[in-house]
Amino acid sequence: MSDDIADHYAALKERSRHKRQSNRDYAPIVLQREGISYISHNGGAHLVVEHRFDYWPGTGLFMDRVTKLQHRGVRALVQRVKGCRS
Repeated sequence: MSDDIADHYAALKERSRHKRQSNRDYAPIVLQREGISYISHNGGAHLVVEHRFDYWPGTGLFMDRVTKLQHRGVRALVQRVKGCRS
């Protein structure tokens, strides 16, 4: 039984790793498509968006450097950036 649990955990860990990498690959595409500037650090693991937001696409977490509020998701980030431009 413990081999089944170990196999399940290994599969879960691999899916999680794959999802984080997929997020790292997808986020810059979304930002470019929306015309949002960013600087990539650590091989895309950390993006500085519009000099105001720190974004970690692997986890989806972003933080506004001005308000210190944290949110998740690239779509929410795009909405926040566009709202700050207005």
